[in-house]
Amino acid sequence: DLSYLFFGLNDTYVAQAVDGLKYILRIYRANWRSRSEICYELDALNHLSDRGVRVAHPIRRLDGEYLQALSAIEGERYAVLFVYAPGKQISYEDDSTNQLLEYGRTVAKIHEATKDFTSRHDRFSLDLNHLLEEPLTTIALRLSHRADDWHYLQRLADRIRDRFAAIPSSNLETGFCHGDFHGGNVHVTEDNAVMVFDFDG
Repeated sequence: DLSYLFFGLNDTYVAQAVDGLKYILRIYRANWRSRSEICYELDALNHLSDRGVRVAHPIRRLDGEYLQALSAIEGERYAVLFVYAPGKQISYEDDSTNQLLEYGRTVAKIHEATKDFTSRHDRFSLDLNHLLEEPLTTIALRLSHRADDWHYLQRLADRIRDRFAAIPSSNLETGFCHGDFHGGNVHVTEDNAVMVFDFDG
């Protein structure tokens, strides 16, 4: 049984097997992530799972592969099956069950466990180009009629570049980044077992 769960950057479905077990099927949007970038994400999830961190890791197909290529009208898409994260979305309102403490511990475990993570697959870098220059290029196309707003953004970008250039490169950390830690990407069970999912940040 397959039911639509969530529309976001990707399409997410709940898949229920005949034995009642649930899984998550994610279908990546066309031209959003390359095959290599998805494989990098899956390598990170398997790395964390192998080290005992509770993450929604991928499930291999019968042929040993993880990705299923799909031909869609908008272009090639990829589908991956993940374990289901039990529980419910973490709450920031009521910490009577120490949910947030367990969440913090899990995030710390992820940071610690990925210190030695490597992958033969390439993934985009969260650098100044990705976080500043590329968005500015996109915004510029939409602000051509608002000169004052565009000039303000350009001045702000210059300040960010200057601040970034002043930071010694030795002070900058490198490595794996989840990129989207928030309560919507974490489930917690009644006994405070935390599982993190959606590493496509």
